[in-house]
Parts: sequence; C-alpha cells; structure tokens
Amino acid sequence: MNTDANKALVVELYERVIGEGDIALADRLLAPGYIQHNPNVPGGRDGFKQYFSAIHARFRIDVDILSVVAEGDMVVIHVEQKVRSRLFSLTIVAMDRFRVENGQIAEHWDVMSGKSFFDRLMLEIAG
Repeated sequence: MNTDANKALVVELYERVIGEGDIALADRLLAPGYIQHNPNVPGGRDGFKQYFSAIHARFRIDVDILSVVAEGDMVVIHVEQKVRSRLFSLTIVAMDRFRVENGQIAEHWDVMSGKSFFDRLMLEIAG
C-alpha cells in the first residue's frame, strides 16, 4: 500500500471536489460501492455527488488542510472549511477518516464541529 498515494487521493477529494466543486471527479476518486458513515450525507457515490452538488449550488467552500496522516489503507485528514453564502459565513473544523481500496476511496467517517459558538449553532440547526 502506498500511503503517499492514499494521502494524495484524499487531498484531491477535499481540494477539488469539496473545495472547488468538481463533482464529476468523484466518479474517479470514490469507489462504486463507497460507504458513507455521516448520517447527514446520503450513502453511496451518487448520494455523495447529489449532496455536494446541492451544497455547491448554494455555498462557496474554502478548504484549509491542516494535516494528513496515513497508515496502511487508512487516511485521516484535519481540515477547516469556510462555508460562505451571500447571507452568512461559518467555519467547520473536521477530522475525516477514509479507507482506500484499489486506488479509490471506499469508506468515510467524520467528526465535525463549528469553530465558534455561532458556527456550532448553525451546524446544529442544519443537522
């Protein structure tokens, strides 16, 4: 297993798909049987794409990658996401864990929090 390649795969997902909104790229980065453990995001690769397509239709997301650690087929990434609309802005701090299989992301878990009290409140309201 190439941990550097696995890290690069996860960074590409965060920067290009989540940050820049290149949703079509998810077809290459996510495995066909992609498993999503965040209850707010629909399961599967198509569920991921639908969720982030809707997010990018309403918000701009700036991604700041704080650290990336990999061991074997697991990659953990620590990020800040600045989510902006015309009406408000909030910063989400997340720790995401991805399992890579055959050069694609096969599974995902996360823990997220708002950076400030207002950010945490907005996340709670959003679900």
